[in-house]
Amino acid sequence: SNIPMAISYDKTGTDVNFSALTKKLFENLEDKDVALNYKHEVEDIKQRKDGVWEVKVKNLDTNTIEIVESAFVFIGAGGASLPLLQKTGIKESKHIGGFPVSGLFLVCRDEAITKKHLAKVYGKAPVGAPPMSVPHLDTRYIDGKRTILFGPFAGFSPKFLKTGSNMDLIKSVKPNNIITMLSAGIKEMNLTKYLISQLTVSNEERME
Repeated sequence: SNIPMAISYDKTGTDVNFSALTKKLFENLEDKDVALNYKHEVEDIKQRKDGVWEVKVKNLDTNTIEIVESAFVFIGAGGASLPLLQKTGIKESKHIGGFPVSGLFLVCRDEAITKKHLAKVYGKAPVGAPPMSVPHLDTRYIDGKRTILFGPFAGFSPKFLKTGSNMDLIKSVKPNNIITMLSAGIKEMNLTKYLISQLTVSNEERME
Protein backbone atom coordinates (compact mmCIF):
# COMPACT_ATOMS: atom_id res chain seq x y z
CA SER A 1 0.00 0.00 0.00
CA ASN A 2 1.13 3.58 -0.71
CA ILE A 3 -0.75 5.05 2.26
CA PRO A 4 1.61 7.21 4.38
CA MET A 5 2.19 6.05 7.95
CA ALA A 6 3.59 7.78 11.02
CA ILE A 7 5.57 5.77 13.57
CA SER A 8 6.94 6.85 16.93
CA TYR A 9 8.92 4.78 19.43
CA ASP A 10 9.34 5.21 23.17
CA LYS A 11 11.58 2.68 24.90
CA THR A 12 9.93 3.33 28.27
CA GLY A 13 6.41 2.74 26.92
CA THR A 14 3.37 4.98 27.30
CA ASP A 15 0.80 2.73 28.97
CA VAL A 16 -1.00 4.25 31.96
CA ASN A 17 -3.09 2.34 34.49
CA PHE A 18 -5.32 5.13 35.81
CA SER A 19 -6.68 2.95 38.62
CA ALA A 20 -3.18 2.29 39.93
CA LEU A 21 -2.26 5.95 39.39
CA THR A 22 -5.27 7.10 41.44
CA LYS A 23 -4.38 4.73 44.29
CA LYS A 24 -0.80 6.06 44.29
CA LEU A 25 -2.12 9.63 44.37
CA PHE A 26 -4.37 8.88 47.35
CA GLU A 27 -1.55 7.07 49.16
CA ASN A 28 0.64 10.14 48.66
CA LEU A 29 -2.08 12.39 50.09
CA GLU A 30 -2.50 10.13 53.13
CA ASP A 31 1.27 10.22 53.68
CA LYS A 32 0.90 14.00 53.94
CA ASP A 33 -1.87 13.61 56.55
CA VAL A 34 -4.69 14.59 54.19
CA ALA A 35 -8.00 13.16 55.46
CA LEU A 36 -9.71 10.98 52.85
CA ASN A 37 -13.23 9.61 53.34
CA TYR A 38 -14.27 6.51 51.42
CA LYS A 39 -17.83 5.17 51.05
CA HIS A 40 -19.30 8.64 51.50
CA GLU A 41 -21.85 10.24 49.19
CA VAL A 42 -22.61 13.95 48.76
CA GLU A 43 -26.37 14.45 48.96
CA ASP A 44 -26.56 18.24 48.72
CA ILE A 45 -24.41 21.35 48.35
CA LYS A 46 -25.64 24.80 49.41
CA GLN A 47 -23.97 28.18 49.80
CA ARG A 48 -24.98 30.37 52.74
CA LYS A 49 -25.41 34.13 52.50
CA ASP A 50 -22.01 34.60 54.15
CA GLY A 51 -20.39 32.66 51.27
CA VAL A 52 -19.61 29.52 53.24
CA TRP A 53 -20.53 26.23 51.58
CA GLU A 54 -22.45 23.53 53.42
CA VAL A 55 -21.97 20.02 52.03
CA LYS A 56 -24.41 17.34 53.17
CA VAL A 57 -22.53 14.03 53.26
CA LYS A 58 -23.88 10.55 53.93
CA ASN A 59 -21.73 7.77 55.36
CA LEU A 60 -22.78 4.70 53.36
CA ASP A 61 -21.54 2.30 56.04
CA THR A 62 -23.42 3.84 58.98
CA ASN A 63 -26.17 5.75 57.10
CA THR A 64 -25.34 8.81 59.20
CA ILE A 65 -25.48 12.36 57.83
CA GLU A 66 -22.84 15.03 58.41
CA ILE A 67 -22.75 18.68 57.34
CA VAL A 68 -19.28 19.84 56.28
CA GLU A 69 -18.55 23.57 56.06
CA SER A 70 -15.93 25.00 53.72
CA ALA A 71 -14.95 28.29 52.11
CA PHE A 72 -14.28 26.46 48.86
CA VAL A 73 -15.66 23.31 47.22
CA PHE A 74 -13.88 21.57 44.36
CA ILE A 75 -15.98 19.17 42.29
CA GLY A 76 -13.87 16.52 40.59
CA ALA A 77 -16.19 13.55 40.57
CA GLY A 78 -15.99 12.26 37.02
CA GLY A 79 -19.41 11.22 35.80
CA ALA A 80 -21.02 12.48 39.01
CA SER A 81 -19.75 16.03 38.48
CA LEU A 82 -22.84 17.25 36.59
CA PRO A 83 -25.40 16.18 39.24
CA LEU A 84 -23.21 17.65 42.00
CA LEU A 85 -22.79 20.92 40.10
CA GLN A 86 -26.56 21.12 39.62
CA LYS A 87 -27.06 20.73 43.38
CA THR A 88 -25.08 23.93 44.01
CA GLY A 89 -27.60 26.07 42.13
CA ILE A 90 -24.89 28.45 40.90
CA LYS A 91 -25.40 30.15 37.53
CA GLU A 92 -22.58 28.12 35.96
CA SER A 93 -24.65 24.97 36.54
CA LYS A 94 -27.40 26.18 34.21
CA HIS A 95 -27.75 25.38 30.51
CA ILE A 96 -25.31 22.45 30.55
CA GLY A 97 -25.97 18.75 30.23
CA GLY A 98 -24.25 15.47 29.63
CA PHE A 99 -24.77 12.22 27.77
CA PRO A 100 -23.15 9.11 29.33
CA VAL A 101 -21.47 7.90 26.16
CA SER A 102 -18.57 5.51 26.68
CA GLY A 103 -15.93 3.77 24.63
CA LEU A 104 -16.13 -0.02 24.39
CA PHE A 105 -13.24 -2.29 23.41
CA LEU A 106 -13.00 -5.93 22.41
CA VAL A 107 -10.31 -7.59 24.53
CA CYS A 108 -7.97 -10.44 23.58
CA ARG A 109 -6.09 -12.24 26.38
CA ASP A 110 -4.82 -15.19 24.32
CA GLU A 111 -1.05 -15.23 24.96
CA ALA A 112 -0.40 -16.86 21.58
CA ILE A 113 -1.76 -13.69 19.99
CA THR A 114 -0.81 -10.98 22.49
CA LYS A 115 2.89 -11.92 22.44
CA LYS A 116 2.98 -11.13 18.70
CA HIS A 117 1.74 -7.58 19.12
CA LEU A 118 3.56 -4.91 21.14
CA ALA A 119 2.38 -1.60 19.76
CA LYS A 120 -0.46 0.88 19.50
CA VAL A 121 -1.64 0.86 15.89
CA TYR A 122 -4.15 3.55 14.95
CA GLY A 123 -6.28 3.61 11.84
CA LYS A 124 -7.44 6.69 9.95
CA ALA A 125 -11.04 7.82 10.15
CA PRO A 126 -12.86 9.03 7.02
CA VAL A 127 -13.09 12.79 6.49
CA GLY A 128 -15.82 14.22 8.71
CA ALA A 129 -16.05 11.15 10.92
CA PRO A 130 -16.12 11.63 14.72
CA PRO A 131 -12.67 11.45 16.37
CA MET A 132 -13.79 8.49 18.49
CA SER A 133 -14.37 6.44 15.34
CA VAL A 134 -10.65 5.96 14.71
CA PRO A 135 -10.10 2.19 15.13
CA HIS A 136 -6.92 0.92 16.76
CA LEU A 137 -5.19 -2.15 18.13
CA ASP A 138 -3.87 -1.20 21.52
CA THR A 139 -1.45 -3.25 23.63
CA ARG A 140 -2.29 -2.78 27.29
CA TYR A 141 -1.07 -4.36 30.50
CA ILE A 142 -4.08 -5.08 32.71
CA ASP A 143 -3.24 -6.36 36.19
CA GLY A 144 0.25 -7.13 34.93
CA LYS A 145 -0.91 -9.24 31.99
CA ARG A 146 -0.48 -8.21 28.35
CA THR A 147 -3.76 -7.83 26.46
CA ILE A 148 -4.83 -6.42 23.11
CA LEU A 149 -7.73 -4.00 22.88
CA PHE A 150 -9.58 -3.38 19.62
CA GLY A 151 -11.93 -0.42 19.27
CA PRO A 152 -13.29 1.92 20.39
CA PHE A 153 -16.98 1.35 19.82
CA ALA A 154 -19.56 3.71 21.25
CA GLY A 155 -21.49 2.53 24.27
CA PHE A 156 -24.36 4.16 26.13
CA SER A 157 -25.80 3.87 29.61
CA PRO A 158 -28.25 6.12 31.50
CA LYS A 159 -25.92 5.78 34.51
CA PHE A 160 -23.33 8.50 35.11
CA LEU A 161 -21.26 6.10 37.24
CA LYS A 162 -20.80 2.32 37.23
CA THR A 163 -22.54 2.26 40.61
CA GLY A 164 -25.11 4.85 39.56
CA SER A 165 -28.82 4.69 38.87
CA ASN A 166 -30.66 4.15 35.60
CA MET A 167 -32.42 7.42 36.43
CA ASP A 168 -29.20 9.50 36.43
CA LEU A 169 -29.65 10.87 32.91
CA ILE A 170 -33.36 11.62 33.32
CA LYS A 171 -32.79 13.38 36.66
CA SER A 172 -30.08 15.56 35.08
CA VAL A 173 -32.50 17.01 32.52
CA LYS A 174 -33.78 20.35 33.81
CA PRO A 175 -35.96 23.11 32.30
CA ASN A 176 -32.81 25.24 31.97
CA ASN A 177 -30.78 22.67 30.00
CA ILE A 178 -33.24 20.65 27.91
CA ILE A 179 -32.95 23.06 24.95
CA THR A 180 -29.15 22.93 25.19
CA MET A 181 -29.13 19.13 25.14
CA LEU A 182 -31.56 18.87 22.23
CA SER A 183 -29.68 21.47 20.18
CA ALA A 184 -26.39 19.64 20.80
CA GLY A 185 -27.85 16.51 19.25
CA ILE A 186 -29.15 18.46 16.26
CA LYS A 187 -25.96 20.45 15.65
CA GLU A 188 -23.82 17.31 15.90
CA MET A 189 -26.07 15.19 13.68
CA ASN A 190 -23.16 13.21 12.21
CA LEU A 191 -22.03 12.26 15.70
CA THR A 192 -25.60 11.43 16.73
CA LYS A 193 -26.07 9.14 13.72
CA TYR A 194 -22.70 7.48 14.37
CA LEU A 195 -23.56 6.78 18.01
CA ILE A 196 -26.95 5.32 17.10
CA SER A 197 -25.39 3.08 14.45
CA GLN A 198 -22.74 1.88 16.90
CA LEU A 199 -25.29 0.88 19.51
CA THR A 200 -26.99 -1.55 17.13
CA VAL A 201 -23.95 -3.57 16.00
CA SER A 202 -23.04 -7.02 17.33
CA ASN A 203 -19.55 -8.17 18.33
CA GLU A 204 -19.35 -10.12 15.05
CA GLU A 205 -20.10 -6.95 13.08
CA ARG A 206 -17.51 -5.05 15.11
CA MET A 207 -14.88 -7.59 14.09
CA GLU A 208 -15.80 -7.13 10.43
